[in-house]
Amino acid sequence: MDALIFTAGIGENAPSIRQRICKELDALGITIDENKNKSKKTSNNMAEISADNSPVKVLVIRCNEELEIAQQTMTCIS
Repeated sequence: MDALIFTAGIGENAPSIRQRICKELDALGITIDENKNKSKKTSNNMAEISADNSPVKVLVIRCNEELEIAQQTMTCIS
């Protein structure tokens, strides 16, 4: 596993949920940095919240669900 990605409503906005999920995945080499996890700082709509020593990257990526729904709708009706 190279990366774990959190996105959409809960994935982007619920640090406590991300922490609980990752805590159960430590056997897979997934470790998050608590301070990074709580921070709202993103660069290019993405933030890395994995600990420096984590072999697996943990990322929070913003998504635009409404745009995706509109694009998929246009594809279906075209």
